Amino acid sequence: MPFSTKHYRWDIQGLRAIAVLAVVIFHINPMLLPGGYIGVDIFFVISGYLILGFIWRDLKRGQFNLLTFYTKRVYRLFPALFVVVVLSSIAAYFILLPDENEIYLKSMVSTLFYFSNFYFYTEANYFNDAMAYYPLLHTWSLSVEEQFYMLFPLLLILIFTKSKKHLFTLLILIGLASLVLSQWYVNIDASFAFFASPTRFFQFIIGGLIAIYLQDHHAPRRGSDLGVILGVGIIFYTLYFYSEKTLFPGLNALLPSLGAGLVMYLGMHARYTTFFLENKLMHLLGNASYSIYLWHWPLLVFYKLKFSPNLSTKEQVAMLCVSIVLGIVSWYFIENKFRKNRLSSLTIKPILYVLGVSFLFVLINVFIFKYVG
Repeated sequence: MPFSTKHYRWDIQGLRAIAVLAVVIFHINPMLLPGGYIGVDIFFVISGYLILGFIWRDLKRGQFNLLTFYTKRVYRLFPALFVVVVLSSIAAYFILLPDENEIYLKSMVSTLFYFSNFYFYTEANYFNDAMAYYPLLHTWSLSVEEQFYMLFPLLLILIFTKSKKHLFTLLILIGLASLVLSQWYVNIDASFAFFASPTRFFQFIIGGLIAIYLQDHHAPRRGSDLGVILGVGIIFYTLYFYSEKTLFPGLNALLPSLGAGLVMYLGMHARYTTFFLENKLMHLLGNASYSIYLWHWPLLVFYKLKFSPNLSTKEQVAMLCVSIVLGIVSWYFIENKFRKNRLSSLTIKPILYVLGVSFLFVLINVFIFKYVG
């Protein structure tokens, strides 16, 4: 069964559910899941699978349009993010100290214009205690994804028009270069390796190579369940045995990425492992994973700042439940509303609206934080 929009990959939604739960649990209590941060890496592989796969399919059909692609990304990602940033800004105004507000303003600007990964790199290491109180810290991964969205469609168009016979070779070479760069930087500047997009591109490429291969080939049916079990097992191994002390990303990021890739390669033919990845709960969590990810971190940061930096067991459970509920509500009422918009004609208006709204919101916040507060 080659890659196709006709066959929805519920197993990938299950992977999304694992990824978001891993990240949320890690942020609430790292002792429970020391390697939970690798959930972000699973998201990167999934994004590569979906985005590169769909782009290459549409290029072959002569249906790909760059403006449409970027507009769809705006409808998909920006509305929920903007709501989270607006409410976070209100909370920041009342909770943060004046010097903290200045840092928040800078992080807000970098978030809305998708370069927060490089901004946070200039601040401190991801695992630094001080970073635990940056309400928008988690948006670094959204910036990495957006930078991937900006660059790789152009790259695939270039390959398609100039050298499509060498697609796999070129993507593998780019992926290897990214991995080598990641491993090199993890030894000399681990923070840059963690936050920078070029040191993460190999993870997107792993997913993309699988998707493009499945467009013209069938994944093997025999042993698919064992392969999925192995892939999930690799992910859970890294969740429990990686920690903040693990040199990451580099070669250590390859293991969870390959585990996720193995599930995506064989998951559509699995029969006996579907109860785990494809049940209704995993469907729901996978669907709402983006919104859950958006809400959980500012909720956690502002709660700690307002009430207590040390969460009790009951508070940890409450944070997990509230994050999930907020995420589901956001997915249902915000994400779905904008996702259902159909592009009747090619227009750059949504992108210009987003830029305009972002600039206006930044100006309002600068005025309020600096002159009203």
